[in-house]
Amino acid sequence: MKKIVLAVLALSFGSLSAQKISARYYEVGGFIGTSNYFGTITEVQDFSAFVDEIRPEFGLYLKRHVTPIFFLGAEASYSNVFADDRNRGTERGLSIDAQLAQANVLLGFNFRRFGKYFKKNSGTPYITFGLGTVHYNPRLDETRDYSMIGEGDLYPASYFAFTYMGAFGYKWRMSTHSFLSLEAHYHLTNTDRMEGWVINGGGAAGNDGYYGIRLKYSYGIWD
Repeated sequence: MKKIVLAVLALSFGSLSAQKISARYYEVGGFIGTSNYFGTITEVQDFSAFVDEIRPEFGLYLKRHVTPIFFLGAEASYSNVFADDRNRGTERGLSIDAQLAQANVLLGFNFRRFGKYFKKNSGTPYITFGLGTVHYNPRLDETRDYSMIGEGDLYPASYFAFTYMGAFGYKWRMSTHSFLSLEAHYHLTNTDRMEGWVINGGGAAGNDGYYGIRLKYSYGIWD
């Protein structure tokens, strides 16, 4: 009987110790950043056009850090993308001006152990992969000539598409619970209609997408 009582007490204290050293935690945050389109119009690259066509992005995210290295999460953001042939000196005269609302589920990895019990690591690079959906609403410029793209190839309404995303960033510890991150992200969709039109025969660029830089602030909630 004595041995059984001692075994139960050992298991109880072991369980409490395991809870105390749990490295799991939630991370809740928001971000502001930039958004640039890539697709048919950006087949012609131009740096000044890239700068002129930067648009803002705003978003929120939640991460669950399962270990000091591995995390899962979700994000949602709103942005606008814009690009214009006239910024690149091409004769087509086409453009894109679309609102985007997107959401992704995330899977990621820190390159260093980071979080609740690793305060000596003041920062870490990380990588994130995601899968989700984007709602896009292209706004056609009625002053443009769309005759070159052929009849029946205008798509001015709202649509949904799947997105595949990747991001690479660096996270700094600002205080015990506060973190600041700088991140580059890239989203590829499964559609070539984000512009609101499709050129007959398609374009060399393939499916459309968007990318940018994010400045993120988050708060860690310990288990």
